[in-house]
Amino acid sequence: MKEISNIIHLLSQQEINEFKKIQQQKNKIRSNKNLELFNLLASGKSTSAILDKIYSTPNPNAFYALKKRLQDNLTDFIAQKGFEQENSVEQELLKGLLAARIFFENNLTNLGFKLLWKIEKKAIDFELYSILNEIYLSALQHIHLSSTANFEKVSLKAQQNFKKVEMEFRLSLAYAKIENNLAKTTDIDGLIKSAFQEHQIEISKDLSYKSLSKLFHIFHIKGKYEINYFTISNYLISLYQEIENKEKLNQKHLFYRLEVLIIMSYSAFRKRDFEESFEYLKKIKSILEMNNHKFQEQFQEDLILLEAYYLNFTNQASAAIDVLENYKDQSFFKDLFLITCYLQQGRKKEAYKKLLQLNKSDHFYEKKYGWIWVIKKNMIELILLIELDKLEVFSSRIHSFKRKIFPKFTTTSNNNIVLFIKAIEYYDKGELEKVAKKIEQIKDNSSPHEDVFNLCFYAWLVTKMEKSNLLYENTLHLIKN
Repeated sequence: MKEISNIIHLLSQQEINEFKKIQQQKNKIRSNKNLELFNLLASGKSTSAILDKIYSTPNPNAFYALKKRLQDNLTDFIAQKGFEQENSVEQELLKGLLAARIFFENNLTNLGFKLLWKIEKKAIDFELYSILNEIYLSALQHIHLSSTANFEKVSLKAQQNFKKVEMEFRLSLAYAKIENNLAKTTDIDGLIKSAFQEHQIEISKDLSYKSLSKLFHIFHIKGKYEINYFTISNYLISLYQEIENKEKLNQKHLFYRLEVLIIMSYSAFRKRDFEESFEYLKKIKSILEMNNHKFQEQFQEDLILLEAYYLNFTNQASAAIDVLENYKDQSFFKDLFLITCYLQQGRKKEAYKKLLQLNKSDHFYEKKYGWIWVIKKNMIELILLIELDKLEVFSSRIHSFKRKIFPKFTTTSNNNIVLFIKAIEYYDKGELEKVAKKIEQIKDNSSPHEDVFNLCFYAWLVTKMEKSNLLYENTLHLIKN
């Protein structure tokens, strides 16, 4: 049942109306149970409530068959819409390619080549290298029949295009390797370099829109896990410009374009350029509105987070909290940032209550979201345990945390987390001089471009040493300066 609900959430209101109209036309007289089920699922009703509404007496076999039919119909509808919207150019070119081959088979050579060169131009414009490969193979196969086609010229174009096909394939392999090994290493830079070297990846303007978006994801992973978006900023800006230069492909690759803009907004935020981040966010919302909110559901969590980040770090904490509290879907990142906002506003009990709701194992969160976010979650927990004087629990948690986390930093230079944990341990013991030394070490070890989230932890330490209640104000001051 959940799978059907997830499919329904992919549809825009216009697509929902279209689907219902199609189903109505298919239905037999007085048989509208499929639409009843669709409407109930779309409204979020539970399984038991749905069963009671559709059947006057329990009929599990009929209900199972009804669910299966609805899911099959939805899947067919999604596939058809996707084919219409995403593959109209490919469909047109493949039809042209097939027609050209028929012309060749029937000795209409000149007509065949004329059609091939026509569809070649469009395939180049839309970066359809696989289809171009088929075009050139067909041309080479029949070039001996043409008095005008130049074998050397066509052969060279075919070889150059094949290099692009091969490069995109290698990039896909590298991307898959990086994603598959993220949970197994803390040396993200080494992992990316190894994958690039193994698959001979070269960053080139000839890469397609989709391939450029894969590179975006790879560099985004590097920034996210190494907690330093400044080191990848130039890469992202350069890749973004390459994608913007492919203006005619923006609508065709709408999903990928939105993904790229989301990453650019996150990157600007993590670099503490909040206004730039917000400009990207406004652009995303504008594109969604112009496209009848297609893909709104897929990016809703990102939109909420980016808005809340912007509001909180531009001195609009109450508005940020409202945005987060009003987002009712389950979201680890939303909950973690809401806890952070509560803590910054002195709402410690609410923060701890929300933290306790993140009750799955660290292994679960690490596998799903990455080890760096598990570390952040644990650091926030240690802070709250001190704030709420839960010192026995703190002692147990910090011992476990050090045992699990410290070995991860033996091969990396990012040791501010280790310094923070030692500082918070000294604070618990009342050894304030040692805390002050650790703060100085963190300060000396920090880059001028320190990550915004790291500064939140540093601000807490500074505030505790000042014995003040100005955590939020100190956080904004550190971030600004």
